[in-house]
Amino acid sequence: MTLFHSFVWIAAFDQIQPTQTIQLEISLSAVWSSRAFFKIQLLLFVAIIKDFIVPSRVVTAEVFVCSKGDEAVLVDFLQSKAAFPNGQSTHVLLAPGAMGAMDHSFLNRLSECLVARHISVSRFEFAYMAARRTGGSRRPPPRAEALLDEYREAVKVLKDQLSPDEQVIIGGKSLGGRVASMVADGLYISGMINGLVCVGYPFHPARKPDKLRTAHLAAIACPALIIQGDRDPLGTRKEVGEYTLDPRINICWMPDGDHDLLPRKRSGQTQHGNIEAAADAIADFAGIISAAKTGNPEGRTTAMLDDPDFASTPEPPYYVVIFSAKRTEGDCGYAAMADRMMELAISHPGCLGAESARNANGFGVTNSYWRDEASILAWKANAEHVGAQVLGQERWYSHYEMRIAKVERAYSGPLGRPSLRR
Repeated sequence: MTLFHSFVWIAAFDQIQPTQTIQLEISLSAVWSSRAFFKIQLLLFVAIIKDFIVPSRVVTAEVFVCSKGDEAVLVDFLQSKAAFPNGQSTHVLLAPGAMGAMDHSFLNRLSECLVARHISVSRFEFAYMAARRTGGSRRPPPRAEALLDEYREAVKVLKDQLSPDEQVIIGGKSLGGRVASMVADGLYISGMINGLVCVGYPFHPARKPDKLRTAHLAAIACPALIIQGDRDPLGTRKEVGEYTLDPRINICWMPDGDHDLLPRKRSGQTQHGNIEAAADAIADFAGIISAAKTGNPEGRTTAMLDDPDFASTPEPPYYVVIFSAKRTEGDCGYAAMADRMMELAISHPGCLGAESARNANGFGVTNSYWRDEASILAWKANAEHVGAQVLGQERWYSHYEMRIAKVERAYSGPLGRPSLRR
């Protein structure tokens, strides 16, 4: 069997010059299995290549060599370790885009931002990408379906390196994210991973908007986050809005971003800012998953659950009735009736809870949450409620607005942020 030979580039200190070489011992480890994994140790000379861009944080690398029949497959893990405050431990596995590499400047920057948010990152390359480091040709990538087993194996090897309580989110940039999305459900159901993150998902090939790659996204069990540029030519905001996607998929839009989240200068945005925002969204997503694992499935804080001012709603979908109104002068029995209506609504069949607030100028909003539309119609027809509606129109409101909506996603703070919402 022929082993691939690979240079691993690490720049951990600014004083290392581009022409210098340093010696590094790398442990190549895996478990022996039916695919003939084996454990070996090698002593490699690491060449620091001029103009090579790496995160400023300390990065370590582990090289895993495995055999599939007579073919040797090299999988490099470029790992960025983070500290875990408050016991929260998350590890993100990323694969690059079709023609990129795991040490591409985009993934370097994203990894650095995630480490700054206490999330560890491992990056790897598919075999066809790794072959380029040994002088192989820059051949086109194989079909995504041909890469599924490689991604699954990378997850298995990574899991062996992590503690059992460390949550794992898989994903990648473009093709890497697409392949991850195709294996996510199986790995999630088997307990291997906790979530999926795709950055710049290729919803269709370039200039072929009719050839969609969304069939498996119409129903997905694994919690998922897609980070997409508004102008991404492989799936713009307008295009994606017309697709049939599982409502559990969160889409975070990067203002004026293209496939690499790069905005136009006239937009006033920057790629750096969009990558920072993407890291924020991933950190929030990881926090929501962590909250769900600890028995708080809506991602709510304990303080919120115990605070009577907030309605404690179940997991979506459900409905909300939003009543906004401006009061007339004087009370005229309003306060007593408002208290009675709140008490009556909360006890009404199908009501999940309610929240209400009013400012000093007499403008107020009341949100009531309902299991289904039938429950809303039954509440509207309640005789006592009908009497209150008539008095409201005659005495208490100078103007009001009624809005009814279906809630498909719900997040709580400080874990959740609006950036996660579609």
